[in-house]
Amino acid sequence: MTRYSRITVYWLLLLSLLLAACGGQEEAAPTAVPATETAVAAPTAAPTNTPAPTATPEPTATPAPTATAVPTATAEPAAAPADTSDFVTFEGNTAGIVVQHPADWLANDDFGLLFIASSEAAMDTSEMIDDGAVLVLLSGPTSDLGSTDPSTMLDEFMSGFDLPADAETVRGPEEISINGADGLLTIVNADVDGLDAAVLVVVVANADRYGGVIGLTPQDVAEDYLPTLEAVVRTIELVEPEVVEEDVVVQPTIIPVPAGELAMDTPVSSSLEDGAIADWTFTGSAGALFTLTVTPLDDEFDAVVDVRNADGESILGGEVDNSFDEEVVEILLPATGTYTVRVRGFADVGGTYALLLTGGSSGLPEGTTIIGYGESVTGSTADEAVFYFLGQAGDLVDLTVTPDGDLDVVVDVVDAAGASVLEDGAVDWSFDVESLRLVAIPADDLYGIVVSGFGGAAGTYELALDRTLGGGMDTAMRFDGSVAADESAAYAFTAEAGDRVRVFVQPEGEFDVVVSLLTADGAVLAEVDERFGFEELAFEVPEAGEYAFQVSGFDGAGGAYAATLLVPRTARVVLAADALVYGRFTDIDTLAYTLTGAAGQSAVIEMTPDMDTDAVLRILDAAGDELVSMDDAFSGEAETLTYVFDAAGDVTLEAADFFFGGGGFT
Repeated sequence: MTRYSRITVYWLLLLSLLLAACGGQEEAAPTAVPATETAVAAPTAAPTNTPAPTATPEPTATPAPTATAVPTATAEPAAAPADTSDFVTFEGNTAGIVVQHPADWLANDDFGLLFIASSEAAMDTSEMIDDGAVLVLLSGPTSDLGSTDPSTMLDEFMSGFDLPADAETVRGPEEISINGADGLLTIVNADVDGLDAAVLVVVVANADRYGGVIGLTPQDVAEDYLPTLEAVVRTIELVEPEVVEEDVVVQPTIIPVPAGELAMDTPVSSSLEDGAIADWTFTGSAGALFTLTVTPLDDEFDAVVDVRNADGESILGGEVDNSFDEEVVEILLPATGTYTVRVRGFADVGGTYALLLTGGSSGLPEGTTIIGYGESVTGSTADEAVFYFLGQAGDLVDLTVTPDGDLDVVVDVVDAAGASVLEDGAVDWSFDVESLRLVAIPADDLYGIVVSGFGGAAGTYELALDRTLGGGMDTAMRFDGSVAADESAAYAFTAEAGDRVRVFVQPEGEFDVVVSLLTADGAVLAEVDERFGFEELAFEVPEAGEYAFQVSGFDGAGGAYAATLLVPRTARVVLAADALVYGRFTDIDTLAYTLTGAAGQSAVIEMTPDMDTDAVLRILDAAGDELVSMDDAFSGEAETLTYVFDAAGDVTLEAADFFFGGGGFT
């Protein structure tokens, strides 16, 4: 696997944001690269073979003076086209681009992108290039774009490009036509991550496909490389990419090899062949806290790490590859036993690495009980027992404590320092079952569940722990509401046959709530009023259609409450005012909601993703056409979108993960 320079990766990340801003779909990593479009353009002024010059007052009037006031520097490349006599053809089959480049330059077709560099140093260095040039090209179907108008394409790409305020456009935008694809070219001088760079940006499109190019070279050698970059760009041909069928049975050949046992605080080094996997083992006690550090010892190795229990299940929630360099993984053991550290190379490329395991102490009392998600345990308030669970930042947790007999329990969730993570501290909302929902876990750590008897009462109980989102539930909408005496409030959603929905309502004070599930015509499908406090209703929808859950007071009473509606991805909630929505993508990349407003009403939506999720927000009309979108930030950073309703009615709000699912958001 070729390791591309950090500057190339930097531009690629920006390209990905630009494509999304232009309305591209987030379904493939290649599409994510549209930053290319922001960065590259093929000079129109250098045209030996294009009608573009005709469209541009090309005639004898020198492009330098007429094209731009700034470009005395840029006019040069246009006036002296690069020699293409030694160009060779490279077919980027997976990228969907055929291109020609100088014979002594390098080309590579990887990740659905085409990379071209003036030298091996420019292609492979892990440092910023201080000489030479790099070109990144990508293409895709025009149906991925919101508009194929060249000005719109370039404007949207450039507006999403976080260039310094003093960036200087030295050429263009000017029209360019390349093998039947029309578009625009521009060149910008900017400080890019400490490098004074000349950045060439080209966007072109024909009826079927678009192409985006970004070229980068240091400004002090731009005169040497920009003409060649432009000449390369002018040879581009957009073709249908090859779909690589990877039905080759590769997995059976990659068999994990036992590498040895890890000793605490003792570094070891090892190497992997291409396609190999190494398994290291260590033992530990429930609640033990370890730090695992995996350090590549050569430039080509990018480690992918996992930690698995005796059943082969990951205790990290999946493989970890957070860095091109050192991987540092915090490990909390859910049970006493032997664990496996699995190491492989990204893209199955081998290399040499060092491993270090430190820590191993838990600080938990002897006999501590660890409880996992989806499990239940029995306990007694007389024992003053604390049940510990392994929480991850961003988890939403449900706790249900069911006391035996007349026992009235008090429940708290505490962090490692013993401080409550509950908003108002320990709870005693009921004389019966205590149901805590959507408990937010602030950080990766061990958390304790403390159950005591009110007034020191002794008795037994059952404790159940689970994740709020999971088991088919992808969205939780939480909000505050109130009803006046003899009135009710209904909250609408649509669902498919077989969808299972859950509703939690926690009333304030003495308010006794009744929770009902209604059809579109107001018929009651289910109703619950089992206690004076918290009420929970779970129901399987019989057929596809519109539904609502309703909150009212027993015997016509009025009062305030906090409510939560949980639905699977196939259902869609109508967002309540000031609602807090929790979503988890699991194996999908988009969740949809209905937003209702009056003409002229403004809606502000803020999406805060977890660290591995790149948030994208979109508003669609009834026909599914995009009205507005927002994708300005990187993974782990919040996106804010403001939408003003043109007319009263409903629109669709889509919350998406640019990197195709697996994360969560609020």
